Amino acid sequence: MTTNGVLLKSHIKELKQAGLHSINVSLDTLRPERFERIALRSHYDDVLAGIEAALEEGFSPLKVNMVVMGGVNDDELLDFVELTKNRPINVRFIEFMPFKANQWAAGTFVPYVAMKASIDCHYELMPEPDNTRAGAAAKDFRIEGFTGSISFIPSMSDHFCDACNRLRLTADGSVNISQANERSREQLPA
Repeated sequence: MTTNGVLLKSHIKELKQAGLHSINVSLDTLRPERFERIALRSHYDDVLAGIEAALEEGFSPLKVNMVVMGGVNDDELLDFVELTKNRPINVRFIEFMPFKANQWAAGTFVPYVAMKASIDCHYELMPEPDNTRAGAAAKDFRIEGFTGSISFIPSMSDHFCDACNRLRLTADGSVNISQANERSREQLPA
């Protein structure tokens, strides 16, 4: 399940009892002053409390999805990496894709290779052995001595949708067949 995390703390025990064992929390900034601008809501503390509650309930690894946007939050990559130091969190850095009304522009696109290079300047990223498995959306890495891990989802620069084996159900109950992938190929900077 992927969630914005706003109500996660109040429902985490029910989700665990229902048999859920994996949660992705969307969090695009660790700076409270940016959170409301990006998320269009003021529930920063609720999202962090939800993440802590999920860890306490044993969701491991807990995935935290960060959509990286140039000039918006790309200066926080190392802050997100630090989340994985002592906790079983898998931070997933996701390339910003064009969707209807999401303010995507070529200048906001940060490719996976640029994100990885920025982190590589500070930490040695060791690829996970199964990084080349068929249908994988993420490129997974570890940092020696860290409890958690980091991943990159190169949705724009390394199209994987054709090999993806997942269904996505939207909040309104629709099955999401990604038409954004075709739009993203047209939008990718040269």
